[in-house]
Amino acid sequence: MKRNLLKTVNLFTLIALLALIGYAASVLISAYTRGTSDGRLEITRLSAQAKTMLTLEHTGFEEHLTAFRQNLVSVPQIKSFILYNAKDELIYVYARNPRYIQVAEDSERFLRKSIDLTYNTLIETSHRVQLTDDARVFGEGVYQIFTPAGLLSLSTNIFYVLAGLTLLLLISLLSSGKGNSSASLHAPETPEVDHSIYESTSPTSYKEEEESLYAPDSGLCFEQYLEERLSNELRRAAAFDEDLAAALIQCGNAMEDRLTYIQLAQKLKDHFNFHDLLFEVDHDKMAVILPNTDLEQGINELSDFQKEVYRESGEKLCTFDIKIGLSSRNGRLINSDRILKESRAALRKAEHDIETNLVGFRPDPGKFRSFLASQED
Repeated sequence: MKRNLLKTVNLFTLIALLALIGYAASVLISAYTRGTSDGRLEITRLSAQAKTMLTLEHTGFEEHLTAFRQNLVSVPQIKSFILYNAKDELIYVYARNPRYIQVAEDSERFLRKSIDLTYNTLIETSHRVQLTDDARVFGEGVYQIFTPAGLLSLSTNIFYVLAGLTLLLLISLLSSGKGNSSASLHAPETPEVDHSIYESTSPTSYKEEEESLYAPDSGLCFEQYLEERLSNELRRAAAFDEDLAAALIQCGNAMEDRLTYIQLAQKLKDHFNFHDLLFEVDHDKMAVILPNTDLEQGINELSDFQKEVYRESGEKLCTFDIKIGLSSRNGRLINSDRILKESRAALRKAEHDIETNLVGFRPDPGKFRSFLASQED
């Protein structure tokens, strides 16, 4: 009788375990299918939004670009997204953190083949969308299939089922043991349950460890991403025949007092909406990229920021000795290194002129073309 009961319990436990494995497999497959479908749908939606944005010229473009960036940031499952044309030239590049994009060292920059969208094929998927019928523009991105919350919920359910099966097995074994009086003399009255079983299968907190693009204290982008992002914005400005301004802001006491730098950085973020266009530079400077902005507009915008800082800070934070230098594309095909050099030159002039806190570098497109021609000769 006792042996038959044990066989029945073992058979029931085996069937329940197989059912549990089947349930877990079906849930995983369903989650994978649903996550893949959601990822492709999200990439397609973003690509459609990008198509609408690319058809605009000037009117409404900045509003669409703002909405597009906010959509990318608001969906944490989107890890990377790029736009490129039929010539493989990159139009727009976004990555939630640097590990999702690898840049080839020996390839030509600004081409699709120069970057690799890296991801974990077990929990992430990629999708490519053709934006126009004549295949002129493409959208491609990486989407996370399994979220930490979903995996945590699944592991919790499996844990509870396993705990129930274990408890049922223990009760059955104890019940069969009590039927044998001789065995009960040697059996302990209350069996000790090894809680390590539960601890080993307890759900863990799935926290996504991502390298941030932003400095943890100031909230500005790290300097190492400045030139690449500026290059991308310059290429986009050239493609849409728009202007672009780049500015360097120097805080006088920032080198000795990091708190002062952080306070000024917070005011910079409060004033400018695009936080991914604000960068740390040399521990005492900040860089600002202003898309679709000419030199005069940039000077007015930075002047407003400067006045706002002094007006709100009063005597408490006016240890800020703010000097600003900026330059603009001004119709030129210019690279990021050149426009940053011009901004630094303007900043040096602002540093050595007590009355001039804000200086704009005024490039001459004709002289710039002559300079390029002489370099080619």
